[in-house]
Amino acid sequence: MNNKTNIIVTLLFAASCAFVSCDDWTDVESIGIKQPGIEEQNPELYAKYLENLVVSHPL
Repeated sequence: MNNKTNIIVTLLFAASCAFVSCDDWTDVESIGIKQPGIEEQNPELYAKYLENLVVSHPL
């Protein structure tokens, strides 16, 4: 019976250490990601797109 208790206590201790040690890795950090739009990537193509949009779908 003593051997079984030692195994259970050891497993519980190992599981609790595993949960505590992962605590620092799960912090949420914001990072700055700049995703340029189409007007910044290719302004000429975007201007042509807008012209074609206005011509093909007049108000």
